Amino acid sequence: MLWPSFLLFNALGGITWATFYGLGSYFLGESIHRLTGPVGTVTIVFVVFIIIAGLALIWRNEQRLEELAEQALPGSLDVY
Repeated sequence: MLWPSFLLFNALGGITWATFYGLGSYFLGESIHRLTGPVGTVTIVFVVFIIIAGLALIWRNEQRLEELAEQALPGSLDVY
């Protein structure tokens, strides 16, 4: 990618990201106190459930995942 076009699109992306983030914070700043109670509790329970489910899935499939990794990159990883 040419430097001028990269610079243009990088700047436009940064400006867009900062604008949306700033406006979102501004508009949600006052109403966040109403949501933190019930939504916060539900979110924490949901995140803990997702983490436990993900860890259980990895634990149950650990041997298969190790075999797949060894097939993809056989031998020592220092070679790669």
